[in-house]
Amino acid sequence: GSCAARGGSDSVYTALSHCLRHEHGECERTAPLVFRSLVATLSLSDQGAPSKGTISAQQAASSFVSRVCTPDADAPPAQHMLQAVQALLQRVMVATPDRAEPRAHVCASLSAMLSRLPPAVTSRFSGFLWRLGHTAKNSARTLAVEMAAATLCDGAAARSADTSIYHAD
Repeated sequence: GSCAARGGSDSVYTALSHCLRHEHGECERTAPLVFRSLVATLSLSDQGAPSKGTISAQQAASSFVSRVCTPDADAPPAQHMLQAVQALLQRVMVATPDRAEPRAHVCASLSAMLSRLPPAVTSRFSGFLWRLGHTAKNSARTLAVEMAAATLCDGAAARSADTSIYHAD
């Protein structure tokens, strides 16, 4: 449940990953339920100011989502898993508190997660960000802009790290 998902322990995420196996039901139905239990942890929505513990739990949840969506390099993730992740990302954005510090942590966490997920997820998420950035609510537009900036900065950092070998002396 969501109480268990708030912890940063690997055993919690091991148990959650077992819930995604076929012996526990159809993954098309269980994946959205498992991911929905992570919304509060990833969005920092049930916390005051983010603490080291909540940030650590958020990072562990982000790593879990990335890990179950990219089980191995040879097999692409199933379409239902990508759809469940897309719904999770959108729910996290909507649940993010309208305060600068948690918003910054959420944007950084989701940006890092997006960099580890297949491009199809990033592409669909960018469409959601575009729509979120054009809503009437100021806080939603602010969040969309901060998320876009975090994603662009992460992409630029990754590209500069990849090209740094060309600038070596």
